[in-house]
Amino acid sequence: MQSTRQIVAPLWLRAALLLTTKSMEMATAASELPDDWALRSASPKWVCVWRNHPETLARLRAIVMPDPWSGDRYLAWCALLHHEKHRLGLTADDADPAYLTLAERHFFRQLAAPWGDLV
Repeated sequence: MQSTRQIVAPLWLRAALLLTTKSMEMATAASELPDDWALRSASPKWVCVWRNHPETLARLRAIVMPDPWSGDRYLAWCALLHHEKHRLGLTADDADPAYLTLAERHFFRQLAAPWGDLV
């Protein structure tokens, strides 16, 4: 008899996610996720750490994003979210490359805050 039990992430891994991120309550973005997935936000440095471990995020059923950007950068943030969902296998199509480029540029500018104006 095969077990349909889901693989559960270790407690230390779930604790690391909870300590380095915060819950993100965005009706539009979260409504597009499956029910058992969570949308979490973090500082740019922690987003960089988590995004380098997609297998771990899939195991935790979480997407870690920077805090939402406002104004004209909101569409770029949405493209970054769509790209992360695609990377984790939640959507078939990838984000618009133009918006994704803007998002990556803004994200890396936040990581290099003192030197961000030179980029």
